Amino acid sequence: VKNFLTLFERFFTELNCYTADADLKLAFAMMTKDYQAKAADMLKRGGILEKLKANATKTTLTLTEITIAQDTPQVLECHVKGYREIGSYKPDGEQNEVVFDDDVILRKVPRSEQAPSGLLVEDFNESVFKK
Repeated sequence: VKNFLTLFERFFTELNCYTADADLKLAFAMMTKDYQAKAADMLKRGGILEKLKANATKTTLTLTEITIAQDTPQVLECHVKGYREIGSYKPDGEQNEVVFDDDVILRKVPRSEQAPSGLLVEDFNESVFKK
């Protein structure tokens, strides 16, 4: 579970202007179909990919805590805490740090080639404490 969440957080939130498309493709493969639609809509509404490329953004992710709040036969409710250092490849680019606490609901699914871990992200909600 910790390995799955670490990879998902990296692919979904540690975005870099050069690898964002490939990383998001991997993150979307780790989501349920319903959440894929929500996530795509969220990215599109926020103009996140356009901003990433326009600002030549690079992000460094550090996870400080991963806990399982609830474990049922169908889902796992997890909390992920950490921070992201956001910079730019441009010399005059902005520097920023985001401290977050993510609530992630993982759906337990049969292991397959599409879901080798037997888990898929069903919901993801981020609370930002410092921006």
